Amino acid sequence: MNVNVNAAGSSSRKNAPPSRSAVERAAAMASVSYGQAMTAKQLEVALLTGEASPRIRPHLQVMLDETPVSLLAKVVDEIHAEKSMPRAQIWNRMGNLARELQCYRLLWQ
Repeated sequence: MNVNVNAAGSSSRKNAPPSRSAVERAAAMASVSYGQAMTAKQLEVALLTGEASPRIRPHLQVMLDETPVSLLAKVVDEIHAEKSMPRAQIWNRMGNLARELQCYRLLWQ
């Protein structure tokens, strides 16, 4: 019995699609139930300004209530690193948006 192993057939990381940023993943998770997706840029602007356009408010509510806190923390870290905004300020803006959107997660109460 001869077995040929072809290196091209082996799985490798270089063939994997590039990983998405935390902001992109959070925006995508929040958009699952909606016809029109919230973009990573729209999410970033909302967290940088503390204001959300009416079109993405339902997406934000889902994200703030249902996205794992570990991913929200990665979003905060990513925006902090890319925009030099203090982490506490990003968390405060998230919390303000959550209260404005009447989110039920205890983290925002």
